[in-house]
Amino acid sequence: METVKIDFRNDLYNYMIEELKQYAEIMKDTDSGKEAEKLISKTEKYVQFGTDKDGTEFVVMRYLPSDAGELIGILVMLATITTDTPHNHYERLKKQRTA
Repeated sequence: METVKIDFRNDLYNYMIEELKQYAEIMKDTDSGKEAEKLISKTEKYVQFGTDKDGTEFVVMRYLPSDAGELIGILVMLATITTDTPHNHYERLKKQRTA
């Protein structure tokens, strides 16, 4: 089965795991909280390490498409908490594509 590869610098990996852990705690005893815990567990079990040519360390994560989608969905939802109301980029894109 095809997987989705996601690379994060080690500092961004730390933020991602921290956000997932906080989300799992807030949402504990819900399906969303259990999904976040599952993602953390899979990530920590299967993560690989890499180093760029310039010496920058990073992690390589490979997810099934459904898990990658869940991870991205949770991270985007978490971003909405700390981000002001965004411009309507969706409508702009629709207009641009129909023009």
